[in-house]
Amino acid sequence: MESEVDNIAVNTMGPGKHIKPTSITRKEAESMSENEQSKWIDPIQLAPAFIWLISQPPSKYTGLRFDAGKITDTIDTEGYEFHFTPEKTTFYVQDMIKRLEQRQEWTKIAI
Repeated sequence: MESEVDNIAVNTMGPGKHIKPTSITRKEAESMSENEQSKWIDPIQLAPAFIWLISQPPSKYTGLRFDAGKITDTIDTEGYEFHFTPEKTTFYVQDMIKRLEQRQEWTKIAI
């Protein structure tokens, strides 16, 4: 939140879905059953979440933790202009609510 005065947003983004373990090669993964492969998501499918986050004004969200899988699912159902709620963007809903409240207090102090 300290960088907000400089119009810089700093957030974190977790995958929010299971991606192929790095200990398994692509060839090994491809030789596994379709059922086993279906448990993983190709990281490229999470790209819409990153696009959504970087397209937000820096003053809108900062100091938060997002989950790409949740955001991607929300974009798939509602589009990029979805109505923001913590439940649509993270598995850590209570943490995000607390941080949004802290940010609101921080902003009051910083002004």
